[in-house]
Amino acid sequence: MKLRTATATLAATATLLTGCGGGETGEPTTGGPTAIGPTAENGPTTRASEVTAPTVSDPIEGIDKYKQDPCSMLTKAQATKLGYSAEIKRPPDQDNGPECEWLDEDTNSFTIVILNNQPEGMAGVYKNKEYFGYFEPVNVAGYPGVFGGAVDDREDGACSLGVGVTDQQVINIGGQMNLGSPDRNRPCEVMKKAAEMAIKTMRTGK
Repeated sequence: MKLRTATATLAATATLLTGCGGGETGEPTTGGPTAIGPTAENGPTTRASEVTAPTVSDPIEGIDKYKQDPCSMLTKAQATKLGYSAEIKRPPDQDNGPECEWLDEDTNSFTIVILNNQPEGMAGVYKNKEYFGYFEPVNVAGYPGVFGGAVDDREDGACSLGVGVTDQQVINIGGQMNLGSPDRNRPCEVMKKAAEMAIKTMRTGK
């Protein structure tokens, strides 16, 4: 898969991962990414419009400062540990929300987006579940998450992960591993590690 195609797929996934904000239940809306499946370790569940999703038991505070500087969600040391160095910060008025992209010397990349339009958080994500090409709940450092995308292109080195960091806020971590990358066959592992690091930074400030 070429990078341009991966970018388009990630944008479509972000649309699905944004909950239904003001539309009819089950109709995907534009704006953000993430999804979650109920697991015992993620805590209690909540029901919204016949959709059950795990709640966030320990919401992260002070997220607004990361909306102003999304690249600060990962420290340079964390990015280097993942094998990435260059970062691209985009203007905060992106349709899907403030985002930062990290690249390595071979143009493998991943992007973290603080999604807009998340009044229902993960419950909103679940409303779009039927439209996903794949939808796999996962626990990310104690926070509810879902591997999910508009198209299942994991065999092509792409993966997208949505994580609920509060009951009204989801972040999306999506990336593309190119041919020849040692991570080509495990893109979702890379996204999960990046998400865990970002959560640590947002919780502790370092």
